[in-house]
Amino acid sequence: MVSITPTISASQFRALFQSDLEFAVVDTREISDFYRGHLLASSNLPLSRLELDAPRLIPGRHTRIVLCDLARAEQSAAVLRELGYQDIVLIEGGLSGWHLANGRIFPGWNVIGKAFGDYIEKTRGTPTIDAAELKALIDSASPHIILDTRTLQEHNDYCIPGALHCPNGETLLRAPAAITDPDRLIVTHCAGRTRGIMGAQTLIECGIPNRVVSLGNGTLE
Repeated sequence: MVSITPTISASQFRALFQSDLEFAVVDTREISDFYRGHLLASSNLPLSRLELDAPRLIPGRHTRIVLCDLARAEQSAAVLRELGYQDIVLIEGGLSGWHLANGRIFPGWNVIGKAFGDYIEKTRGTPTIDAAELKALIDSASPHIILDTRTLQEHNDYCIPGALHCPNGETLLRAPAAITDPDRLIVTHCAGRTRGIMGAQTLIECGIPNRVVSLGNGTLE
């Protein structure tokens, strides 16, 4: 496929991270394709929503936009130019070109955040329990408090029976009022694992006297 959008090499792309230039790495595939593999630094702005999402997420029209999907590059660039962005480039060869230049492709979603959560768990030794242990705890008479660290919308969509909504951004505001007994086990959870880990470690670092654990792999387990 011949591209009329200017291209940059893999080495030039890597150099951007050492520069002072403001730039955004944009993957305009649909989320299902993005999930299967993407550049670590990229943000998913599907072409089907690009007109709506780009102005909100990339407010500066002077920002360099680096596209990484070859198949949608020209359509995406045309939409972005209509929105007023002029500094638009494509990684040479798209994702395949990046991979051939020994660049890594990462599957999944919120990879950087998940990696940070795993780092915290490993370096801080954040304790966890699995789903079977939590189920046994709920069925027993052992005193405990379950804190759901997700957003209110996620909590309202579905939650563990008896769990209290305690989003991570408000942990230290909400949790102390709920934790009135120092002998109660505190279990934090999210849908996966990252926010549960961060919630548990926040309480531990702030000196909560209770035993605090996170639910390994969250409600998805």
